[in-house]
Amino acid sequence: HHALAEALAEMPGITPAKLARHWQAAQAWPQAARTWLAAARLAVGAGRLAEADDLFSSAADACELADDPAQLAAVLAAAQPSRLLCLGADTVADRLLKHLDKTQERAPRARLLLLQAEAELARMKFDAAAAAAAQASALAQDLPGEAELKADANLLHGRTLAWTDCTDEGLARMRLACAEIDALGDLRRRLHARTTLSDVLVPAGLRVESVSVQREALLLARQLGDAFELAVCAANLSLYNYLIGDAAGAYAASAEASLALGQMDAGHVNRRMCVAVFSFSAAHLGRFDEVASEVRAFIDTSDVGD
Repeated sequence: HHALAEALAEMPGITPAKLARHWQAAQAWPQAARTWLAAARLAVGAGRLAEADDLFSSAADACELADDPAQLAAVLAAAQPSRLLCLGADTVADRLLKHLDKTQERAPRARLLLLQAEAELARMKFDAAAAAAAQASALAQDLPGEAELKADANLLHGRTLAWTDCTDEGLARMRLACAEIDALGDLRRRLHARTTLSDVLVPAGLRVESVSVQREALLLARQLGDAFELAVCAANLSLYNYLIGDAAGAYAASAEASLALGQMDAGHVNRRMCVAVFSFSAAHLGRFDEVASEVRAFIDTSDVGD
């Protein structure tokens, strides 16, 4: 299996999932972890979220067998956005706590604490999120060669400050972190920095700026070519446009998001939100037939609980 995996790795067109199976059969856990992760990213980018979750789990298992907490933290970070959507914040937070109990190395622990803070924010536990983000920031600040981790920690620490009645301080920290992340150049990290900032600008009363920042995020998602990121960015933009009274902008963004979310194998509040925003904005524009068509299609494909 090891020899076959080495040979396949040199072949053009080999899929990461197929290659990962051979690395796993050879018990070459570091290589298996990397290729399972690559396969999971491809699945998320194509909107196959249930498949991606299984692939992320395989990558995490390989990391634990390789005794590589840094790679495990990277896998869990990559999995977090789609898992929050599909599994919910409670499940994600509980899983992260189990990993935190076993991780003492500073950089991986700081990364896991940032993920924990995100999950706590998602379930509206702001004090717990602030505590986790502060711990992560303290761990990250004097670590050599961890510029990305420090910038991510500053961004999330600012986000939790903004949600715990320190809005001005939080936004200032977030803007500084966004500049740091832009300088590092990673496209996906730049996208996430903008979606994080725009999410805080809305409750801060800076709705027009939130739309501008979210438009930048959507452009980055299109440049990245990731269907999942595009769907989430368009969904957020549709709501922010609606909040400033831009019916045409809300209509266009919600239509794009609804189409993308409808092609994914996961139902979520984002899709319900898009249907609502699309319906209100289309009605405002006098497109009542489209409202009826969209709502009927949503009812036909939804669970009874929706």
